[in-house]
Amino acid sequence: MSHDLFHPTDLKPLGTDILRTPFLSQDICEIILECLKEKNTWFYNAKNPHHTDDIHFKKDLPEWYAILEEGLLAVLVPATKYWDISSADIEIINMFAVRYTLSEKTELAKHHDDSYITCSLKLNSNYEGGELFFPRQKTTNKQVDVGDLLIWPGQITHPHSSLPLVSGEKYSITVWTKNESLKNHR
Repeated sequence: MSHDLFHPTDLKPLGTDILRTPFLSQDICEIILECLKEKNTWFYNAKNPHHTDDIHFKKDLPEWYAILEEGLLAVLVPATKYWDISSADIEIINMFAVRYTLSEKTELAKHHDDSYITCSLKLNSNYEGGELFFPRQKTTNKQVDVGDLLIWPGQITHPHSSLPLVSGEKYSITVWTKNESLKNHR
C-alpha cells in the first residue's frame, strides 16, 4: 500500500504560515526523478508570464499522481487545522514537476499561485541557487531536506519566486488545491 511510502506527518513552521514536514525518503524522490527524466515530456508555456518547465502528473504519470495524492491529502488535513480552516472541501487540482536548468528556465519571478493551499516537494539538492523564496516571510527552502514538503496559503499572503539557478538542475513537485466551498475561487 502506498501509505507505507510516506513519513509520518510532523508539521513544523518554516516561516510565517509556511509549514514543513518530512514526506518522502530521498530514495523515493530519486525514483520519481528518474521517472520524470525517462518520461521527458517537459512543457514550457511561454504565453504564461509565470511559466515553468513542467510535467503534469495526472496526464503523464497518473500512477504517481494517485500515490502522491493519497499522502498529500493525509498531510493537508492537519495542515488546515493549523490555519483553523476546514479540510472537508479541499481538493487537489494540479500536481506538476518543475525543472530549472541553466540552458532553459533558470528562475521564476515573484508571483502568487492560483491555489488555495500550495505544496512544494524538493526532489533533489545537487544544484546551487534556485531557492524557493518568500520575500514577505524572509524564508527560503535552502535548508529544507530532499523529500520534505512545504505547505502555505497559495494566494494573498505568500508571494514567492525561484531565485536564479547557479549550477546543476533543480527539480521539485508543486501541488495546487482549491476549496469548493469558496464561491470566489476559480
